[in-house]
Amino acid sequence: MIESIRRLLFKETYKKGIDPKDLHFVKRSGGDFSSEGRALFEIFSPRSEDPIWIVKANRSKAGNEKLAAEFERLKKMRKGISEDLRDSLPATLILEERPTGSISIETFLPGTKVSLFFQEGDRKMIWRNWHSYGSAAIRWLERYSEVETPFEIHLNREWFERVALAPLENLASVWVDVQPEASSLIDRIRATSIDFDIPLKTVPQHGDYTPGNLIAMEGRLGVIDWSPVDLSNPPLMDLFHFLLSSSIYLGKGLEKKPWEVLTDSRFLEGVQSELRALFLQTGVPVEARIPLFRAAFLKKIEGYLSKPQAVESSVRQWTRLFGDDKAEVIEEAIVSL
Repeated sequence: MIESIRRLLFKETYKKGIDPKDLHFVKRSGGDFSSEGRALFEIFSPRSEDPIWIVKANRSKAGNEKLAAEFERLKKMRKGISEDLRDSLPATLILEERPTGSISIETFLPGTKVSLFFQEGDRKMIWRNWHSYGSAAIRWLERYSEVETPFEIHLNREWFERVALAPLENLASVWVDVQPEASSLIDRIRATSIDFDIPLKTVPQHGDYTPGNLIAMEGRLGVIDWSPVDLSNPPLMDLFHFLLSSSIYLGKGLEKKPWEVLTDSRFLEGVQSELRALFLQTGVPVEARIPLFRAAFLKKIEGYLSKPQAVESSVRQWTRLFGDDKAEVIEEAIVSL
């Protein structure tokens, strides 16, 4: 597999004056190439401190299809998106699809993952970083919502039952087995009240818009690890995932529980103007925020539980976001913006 990657990169290395034999590979995640899992590699040249390219590889059929869908989405986005956002996306270079295993190669975005700024430094610095990078991340979503091609949904009871309640019934028992505390959350989601029918324009969501997939670059924010387009994802899912996952990272840095971060006045106040601008730009009314928030949270749990081997630690972590029955407090804070 490594030699196949060297071969695929021959033209790119030639442009940069690099001998393909001198490329250095560092595996960042995933299983062995001989398995059916997915692996991610960073590729360095002998002279580079930062990687030059990112390689994603899969051996399973489903993984190959997902890899191709991710590649094509990113390729299409870079061609059609506005110039001010284009440089915040990796450039797609090569996709080789084979029954025995597919490979995609894209450029590496140099910088620092935003998640690190939420965990390092003293408390004052961490809250300052949250205000700076949290605001930038939400402004990026606002700009993306302005330039991406929209589609319309009808936010009503039927939509919520299809997107949230039907999947919930399929995973409820497994969720409770993994984390018994989920029972109260499941009841809360089932009791969601929707007595309106709102036509809402939205855009395809990133799919995993978390601080770990945001890169602080010089003068801009980079966004990596785009998921295939899934039009069933709830509007504002990226925003809610970003807020919830940020509370986990900030909790580590501040030595607080995530729900303590979410209910700290400095959390939402630090990004209040950006949140209000995004709600206004997307046209989401106040009464729709809680159903969308619950649907977005459920999508995250569904993603973890639907993996071949359920990511139990992540399910527990996300369920505990609402520890000590703090769900109502957290939701009230979101509605109050």
